[in-house]
Amino acid sequence: MTHEEFRIRYYELGPDGAVPLHTLCDYFQEAAGLDARTLACGYEDLAGSGVTWVLTRMQITPLAKATVGSRLTVHTWHSVSDRLFSRREFYITNEKNETIVKGSTWWLLIDIATRKMTRTPQSLIDANPPRPEFVLAEHNPKTPDFSGIAPVLTLPIIVRDEDIDTNGHVNNTHFTAWAIESAPREITGNLDLKELVITFKHECFSKGKLKMSVYPLPAETETGAATALWHLLARESDGKECARIYTRWE
Repeated sequence: MTHEEFRIRYYELGPDGAVPLHTLCDYFQEAAGLDARTLACGYEDLAGSGVTWVLTRMQITPLAKATVGSRLTVHTWHSVSDRLFSRREFYITNEKNETIVKGSTWWLLIDIATRKMTRTPQSLIDANPPRPEFVLAEHNPKTPDFSGIAPVLTLPIIVRDEDIDTNGHVNNTHFTAWAIESAPREITGNLDLKELVITFKHECFSKGKLKMSVYPLPAETETGAATALWHLLARESDGKECARIYTRWE
């Protein structure tokens, strides 16, 4: 397990005076990379091997907000691996040791040249703990069929060079920002994000044109004051879906 401390800076704040979720995901990504090095599976360890880690799913539960000057600590660890997928946990605490966000992520290795998945190193499987510790119960919501249904909102996106990471595609933290950006203002202005689940489908590349289409869940699936949305991100060039993102607001 790795514990990495971060101090929130003014330039990281959003319009509400708090650090945005995608920045917290940046913190997690940094800590995850450091922890992977302790397992000999980090970026430097894989350099020259022809393979790299990619994120396939991310499940996040925001609990509280943090503002400038706060010192946050990311706690992260490798929870379990099988032949293809590796799961990693994280949670972030403030100075009072209060948890402000927690999440689980699922990763796999791909061949850089072919972009096809490869097997998990046996050394990482051997590192599986006898009793894996998970911070969240896995939630994999099923996407309804929205065929023939008009989205309540669409958001055009043009991928910038600064969105691209060392794998040559859009860094996963940007998908979090795009999902929140695409939610209707009457939701983001009056409700708090309680859950976000992303399933990554296809890669996005620099200068690519994307479209996020947003659909509310049918009324009968909503409970109380909660509102759930599906955000479907697709490439305009070929129509391929890049990600399916579920958000729940209260």
